[in-house]
Amino acid sequence: STPDTASLPTTNAKVQTFSAAANVNAILLMVLSRALFTCNDVFTKYMGEHHVPATEITGVRNTIAGLFLVLIAWRFGALKTLWPAIKHPIAMGRAALESIGVILVVAALPHVSLGESAVILQTVPLLLVPLSAIFLKEKVGWRRWAAIVMGFLGVLMVAGPLEGRINVWLLVTETGAIFYAVRDIITQRIGPGIPTIMVTLTTTAMTGLFGFFGAPGETWVPLDWHLWGAMVAAATFLGAANYYYIRSMREGAIAVVAPFRYSAVIWAVIAGLIFWGDFPDVLAICGTILIIGDRKS
Repeated sequence: STPDTASLPTTNAKVQTFSAAANVNAILLMVLSRALFTCNDVFTKYMGEHHVPATEITGVRNTIAGLFLVLIAWRFGALKTLWPAIKHPIAMGRAALESIGVILVVAALPHVSLGESAVILQTVPLLLVPLSAIFLKEKVGWRRWAAIVMGFLGVLMVAGPLEGRINVWLLVTETGAIFYAVRDIITQRIGPGIPTIMVTLTTTAMTGLFGFFGAPGETWVPLDWHLWGAMVAAATFLGAANYYYIRSMREGAIAVVAPFRYSAVIWAVIAGLIFWGDFPDVLAICGTILIIGDRKS
């Protein structure tokens, strides 16, 4: 087995337990993955603003990312698990959920700021806590429930710049978040026989296929050199982000690790300020501080 499959929980265990060290490592992987996802979002938003359709972005970007991941899987000796991964219903179900969520979020990204998108997607860990308690039998104490409530209040505060206006693209992003939550809750059901790199590869490949299948519904545009550069950069960051994200969700307790998705808000606000000049108002800043401080609960 490859290094990333060591000490993974078994799929038949009704109650999964994780050591403190495993949870800390999973938390660090989560924070790293969110930073890499934000880098991908910067280039993806850039392409969307230059009228590259969502299906073209996901189709081409994920094809490039898939080629990188094939090389990594070959280096790890994991390609021999490709067919078992394809036959694994949960692994492929996860890939399908990811694909739908990605198409929705990418389609909405040109119409919302990075900060708004990141905030809306923070409903994923809010959904994961009750889901992990119900389906994975993880113990969730009252302090964590209280922390989730406070985090949700912080999310509402960060969304304050919307000033009550209804943006249909935010609803599209929220729909993507629902698919992400279901995706995450089944991730730990993938047995250790399927390496993380192979889960990443199959997910990336299926999302790319969804993009190509959706091509007839949109008009693809030719890419010049700077859009190709953005596409390659997005693909590189996406492949690395997915790999570390899946590792974090497999190697730690979901109820412990999932709240650290909130670090995406920090990276998104920084990126939005640097590249688009988007700066949150006072209420949004207070909400962000509440979200960050709430993780210490």
